[in-house]
Amino acid sequence: MRFVVILCVAVSLNAFALHAQDSTFLKMAYGGSYITVPQGESWGIERVFITGNDGFSIQVSNTNFQASYSSSDTIRVPHYIAEMEMLSPGDMLQFKFYIKKML
Repeated sequence: MRFVVILCVAVSLNAFALHAQDSTFLKMAYGGSYITVPQGESWGIERVFITGNDGFSIQVSNTNFQASYSSSDTIRVPHYIAEMEMLSPGDMLQFKFYIKKML
């Protein structure tokens, strides 16, 4: 009987852990490009960084983007934002989007 209870608790905890997994992923894009949200998904932008040639990253204000995007929406990556001034001139800039899938 004790074994059955322990087994049920272990299975329940494992199911909870699988359900609670983090759904954050990384998308990278260059300035002036865009990212399209796939059909049937909704995304929320958690954080955005810009990175220059030297690998130094600067966090970008989330006010540059909508709070959430739905199926087939387009996330437009700006050509210019003020944070770019802190990186070396002439750097090829990449944007790192930390995106969370919304249920």
